[in-house]
Amino acid sequence: RRGGVGAIWGRVGPASGALARGEAKSGTAAPAGRLTREAAEKLTRFLGPDNRDVSEALTGQGLNCERLGRFAEAESPLRRALAIRVAALPVDSQDTARTRLFLGSALAKQKKYDEAGEVLRLAEEAFLKKEGATGSHTQKAIQSQVDLYRAWGKPEKAAEPAAGFSKSSP
Repeated sequence: RRGGVGAIWGRVGPASGALARGEAKSGTAAPAGRLTREAAEKLTRFLGPDNRDVSEALTGQGLNCERLGRFAEAESPLRRALAIRVAALPVDSQDTARTRLFLGSALAKQKKYDEAGEVLRLAEEAFLKKEGATGSHTQKAIQSQVDLYRAWGKPEKAAEPAAGFSKSSP
């Protein structure tokens, strides 16, 4: 294979990053989804299925699917990305926590509430350790849980993560 990792990343990297996300936002999301899927496939073949760069491409693929409202389709690449990150990174890694936040959102939108709640709780714990209660990612994880429990019809459970907001208030 000529050119090494840099050469292949130069060909597929933009597809998994800002270019694909920009296309998804501008209404040409079908090409963006295809590009991120292709990027993930090429990186997997070149770098192996457990490489952190592969997890980045898979996350991009999942986020593009989620932006298109294809939550079931977003689940698989986000699960694969999370598995790679859990195996390769420290337990409280912010990259892992962000992937949990994205996966939790996709699960909640599919009404897989039990699993979504657990995934979002783990994301919140990791963000809380790194940022504290007032951190933007911590607050996003808390709000995602509140939204989940309200959608699930469990307002009493929504009060638990919502308490995190009052802790962060001066």
